[in-house]
Amino acid sequence: MPKTDTHVNKRPVAKILYGNGFPSGGAATKRCLHIAKGFAENGFDVEVLIFRPTERPNRIENRLPEGTFEGVRFKYVTKSMIWPPGLLGRIVKYYSGLLRLRSYLKKIHKTKPLDLLVSANYYGYLSARSATGFCRKRGIPSVIFQDEYPGFILNSSVKFRALNRRIILGLMRKFTIIAVISDELFNFWNNALHGRHLKEEVATLRAELPEISDEELLSGCPHGEEKNAPALFNSAPSPQGLNPQGFSGETHPFYESAKNIVKVGLTAALPDGILLSKKYDFGYFFFTGFTKMRFFSEDIRKDEPEVLIQAFTLVLKRHPEIKLVIGGDRDEELVEYCAQMGISDSVLFAGKLPENEYFSAIRYSLAAVLPRPDTLQTKASVPYRLGDYLIAGAKVISSDVGEIKKIAGSLESRATQLPETDKKAAVKRGENTYSETSELPGNVEMISFYQPGNAEDLSEKMCRVIEEREQPGDAVSWENLSSIDGEPTPGNRSFSEGGLSDAKASATNYLQWAFEPKSALIPLVSRLAEYLSLKKN
Repeated sequence: MPKTDTHVNKRPVAKILYGNGFPSGGAATKRCLHIAKGFAENGFDVEVLIFRPTERPNRIENRLPEGTFEGVRFKYVTKSMIWPPGLLGRIVKYYSGLLRLRSYLKKIHKTKPLDLLVSANYYGYLSARSATGFCRKRGIPSVIFQDEYPGFILNSSVKFRALNRRIILGLMRKFTIIAVISDELFNFWNNALHGRHLKEEVATLRAELPEISDEELLSGCPHGEEKNAPALFNSAPSPQGLNPQGFSGETHPFYESAKNIVKVGLTAALPDGILLSKKYDFGYFFFTGFTKMRFFSEDIRKDEPEVLIQAFTLVLKRHPEIKLVIGGDRDEELVEYCAQMGISDSVLFAGKLPENEYFSAIRYSLAAVLPRPDTLQTKASVPYRLGDYLIAGAKVISSDVGEIKKIAGSLESRATQLPETDKKAAVKRGENTYSETSELPGNVEMISFYQPGNAEDLSEKMCRVIEEREQPGDAVSWENLSSIDGEPTPGNRSFSEGGLSDAKASATNYLQWAFEPKSALIPLVSRLAEYLSLKKN
């Protein structure tokens, strides 16, 4: 009898490694959930593995060590879910978590072989190295998601950048695919893997570290044609003995640097049980964020809420009845700043809201605000809140930074009618937006922009939203999409479309499709399918 291929007629098995709380958490957790959903909806058997304790004793959000959330299985491989307060305790928990993770992966791979290992982000050299080491010994493809520049770009220490450049670039080549969220990151990693670096960065390093040779400075970055493509199996044989020239002399896709990077766009999804009633009985702007990233002794801000507070102070002079609702963890420094500005009575710190209340608060706001500073970090990243704001039907006011304007332009030109044939064709091509040549009639302004750091400009945009809303017959404002009648059916993740014009209902449907995890992951899944099909044969 012919030998049966165990990979035929089964869903490929994927494990996603994650280093933060799950399933409750911040934007990174939501992104991890979307990654898992995207793989599952594209035919993978998915499980999220959390490799370190994540819960603080005074703030426990996740209590189940394993379970299923919104159709996604998850498991803490650690003995305890509590993240200790002391540095030594954290080091012990981190290392022991990685050891337990590797042991768990070995065990399950024997009974149910893995087809894919995914790192939801970069959680330190050791966790990434452990993942790639496990995969390369077994010929398993590995993927790492990158949502912002690596540490050696963002850190101000030149020596830190020089050292980390060598470490991180060498490590990233060990992954089969780097999945990025923006064009900026796509270009960066494409240049880095080819040994083409930003001229400014190299010039800075050369000026400040003259004692280091060029070869040492750019160590880990291939030079010359013979190293122009990072081999994916440097320390392991290629599957089925394939060489870089593959079939019929054609270049095998997994030996081309440019094809080791895939863009996976912004995702968003409405939860079950979305509230259709207003949470607040007053007009308000909504904001959540002000996350800080820590790089050794440096804080890198993702938002500048102080600019929003300054702008809102100006808004109150013209519209004293309006309020500002701030979601997320309470920031005492921001509370004090509001008091200094004399606007405490007009600002509501709502705390971290449950998902249904969070989307309801966004939906019924005058506008949701994204006060992003103009930095290297914001240039390359995309705030996940943008997807939440748009899919909830809110008008968005954002600083003009990074890829937000590209997303806005792409959506605005296609947010009216969505022909089903065009949608299917776009899905088949692995796109979650249409090409620039297929613009549809009608232009709905979903996002308005202000100059980064300019409180006066932001206040003008906020006042314009208030005053346009007060004008009768305002039929084109995107915020009117939130005026939806009717109740959703059980299990329906979308708002009811009763009372909407066909064009606006189609625009709402388009946003839900454009941001859905399944559509966003199609380019990545298509690339992986090439490898998995070769592995089977």
